[in-house]
Amino acid sequence: MPRSALARSAPTPPAPTSAPPAPASPAPPATASPAPSATPAARHRGRLTAVGLAVLVVVGGTTLAVWRVGAGRADPPALSAASPPTAGVSAPASPQASPSQPGSGMGQPRASRSGTTGSKTAIGGSDPSRVLVDADDFSGAAVDKGKWGVYESTSANGSIWSPSAVRTASGELQIIGTGNNPTGKGNVAGGLCWCGANGNRLYGIWQVRTRLDAGAGYGPIIGLWPQSNNGDTEGYISAVNAPAPDRKSLTGRLVWPAGGNDSGPATGNFTVWHTFTIEWRATFVKLYIDGKPYYDSTRSTAKPVIPHAPLHLYMQLAIGPKNGVPAADATTPAHVVMHIDWVRFYR
Repeated sequence: MPRSALARSAPTPPAPTSAPPAPASPAPPATASPAPSATPAARHRGRLTAVGLAVLVVVGGTTLAVWRVGAGRADPPALSAASPPTAGVSAPASPQASPSQPGSGMGQPRASRSGTTGSKTAIGGSDPSRVLVDADDFSGAAVDKGKWGVYESTSANGSIWSPSAVRTASGELQIIGTGNNPTGKGNVAGGLCWCGANGNRLYGIWQVRTRLDAGAGYGPIIGLWPQSNNGDTEGYISAVNAPAPDRKSLTGRLVWPAGGNDSGPATGNFTVWHTFTIEWRATFVKLYIDGKPYYDSTRSTAKPVIPHAPLHLYMQLAIGPKNGVPAADATTPAHVVMHIDWVRFYR
């Protein structure tokens, strides 16, 4: 993630967006208010040179594509809308979620967001003995600053990650993108990392229940970033890199030191609720959407290297144009919102 701890500099996930620790598209996230140091927002920053080959497997009616990215480099995968060349996992329509219009639903009742089916059974993760250790359902009046570090930084293109763009409302966390300047200047969004209490972990299962408003100029990112804030030497994982304005495709990626990376694409309607799961163990990394895998390091031919240093969850809304996130334009809604119903961590 980007910013490493809370107030670091701006967490940026390895990607092309802002500074790392924050998983932003590959750019480094911004500076986390709570955290100490760093430059996170550049987490996913980086460019990837992809050369690959897609392996398609049909699992329970869902087409999965494991996209092998050849050695390249890099900074974490930037949110490049072009990353996944072929449709990967088709995300199942969320049973209890109804499609939302871009920028809408900022006050949707919790009951319609997470029914028993989506929040309780679509867990994913191959370890049946998993134990719930911590969670946040964002039902409080504000973000828990003891747990979350909120980014605060200004990008080279003049866009801003502001704490004011991160809030809790109607029982959910909202990261709000505002502005449609095609250069990015003055456009505002935000990000945060679970880099405070109980956030940095060595292996485990993280889950995030989210839906992503459509809108050009903003790219949602969710992943795990090193406690050290150094994705280049310790690697990182991104479960969601969704730069495409229509939110009908995204990429999951594993990045390791020395320029290695591997990814898996998924397609579906991500403007409705889905549960994303990151299962990170000492010997593998697996990513799931509503319990169905879209990336599995054990099936990769890229010889992925698994991270072996503490990582923490980060969520951010990267601002384009950069790192694969296109420029905002006249079609961009007044508010492009990344909605998070809850997050969970299992041992």
